[in-house]
Amino acid sequence: PPAERHRAERFDANLARLIALSEEAVERAPALVVWPESAFERTAGAGGDPFLGAIANVRGVPLLAGLRPPADAAAPLRWNPVALALPGGTSRIAGDKVRPVPLYERAADFRLARPLARAGWWPGAVVAADAPGLIEVPLADGRALRVGLLLCIDAAHPDLARDLRGGGALLLVTPATGAESGPGAARQHAAIARLRAIETGLPLLRVANTGPSQWIDPLGREVLRLEHGAIASAVATLPAALAPTPFARGGQALAWSLLTLPLFPALARRGFNPQRPQQGE
Repeated sequence: PPAERHRAERFDANLARLIALSEEAVERAPALVVWPESAFERTAGAGGDPFLGAIANVRGVPLLAGLRPPADAAAPLRWNPVALALPGGTSRIAGDKVRPVPLYERAADFRLARPLARAGWWPGAVVAADAPGLIEVPLADGRALRVGLLLCIDAAHPDLARDLRGGGALLLVTPATGAESGPGAARQHAAIARLRAIETGLPLLRVANTGPSQWIDPLGREVLRLEHGAIASAVATLPAALAPTPFARGGQALAWSLLTLPLFPALARRGFNPQRPQQGE
């Protein structure tokens, strides 16, 4: 719940719950464990956090975990990233949010907003990244899986998912939270995330604090779902990616072509101006 998140006195209890749920999942030998957006409530640096590396090392499974690292020691600005921790004990920042929610999250980054932020009249504190994260996740069989990261609201932007598909992503992962927005908005966001799978032909995993969490195949069908409010972990196998879709190859070009297609008959008819026959002809 919002009232219990990011409070120092709740850190141990919240972390213990995440670890316990992860241990349940690891018993089914998953290829990847994912925690929700900003689940690990510590201000880690660019290298992630050694404790996350220790968890991945002990369990022998790569871990993606949302963090809240500071962006500026002199101001209350922060990133909203995900760290990748590996079984070898290392961790690093894997990706940041690219399109923070305007005003509510987005830090002042244009001329008019900066003086308002300095005066304390601008609410957003999240710094926007330049591009979504694209990472190689090592698998137990020695192969690597290229994963594209869409942090929460980033999953509402088709162009970001298309960029990740163009970069070779074979799986989209969306760490999110619906705690502040409420169950209605959380369900709407979950429905929007399914479109990214359909548009790109990629399987998508959405892991959300308070839910719903979803395993979605490349056709947009739910393989598994954890409903809003469920305290649970789950493991599911997602199908492989499909061939690149028309949207993944051409972006909005096809949509614009279909929208403008009805104009051509009208324009052709407007240009057709036969001479009127003379009387008596």
